[in-house]
Amino acid sequence: PWNLVAVAALGAWLMASPAVLGSGGAAAGNALVAGALVVTFAVIGFGESARAARWAGVPLGLWLVVAPWVLAGAPDAARWGTAAAGAAVAVLS
Repeated sequence: PWNLVAVAALGAWLMASPAVLGSGGAAAGNALVAGALVVTFAVIGFGESARAARWAGVPLGLWLVVAPWVLAGAPDAARWGTAAAGAAVAVLS
């Protein structure tokens, strides 16, 4: 489904965002790990027998909306970018 492809692309962006947007510390680590989890659950959700895995993106997305303000090391562009990507992941999952 197109929405899982979009979620996987958002996960890939999250993994690249610390280098592109200049995040550091806990915020960068969170973006890398959460992005990898988003991609993993989206790809697992491609399979017909594992469709329920796509729902794992909802709590991950919600966490990504909150995390930039809780964790240190994110500049403003990274905060808003991560929050927007997290909201999109939650909605598309």
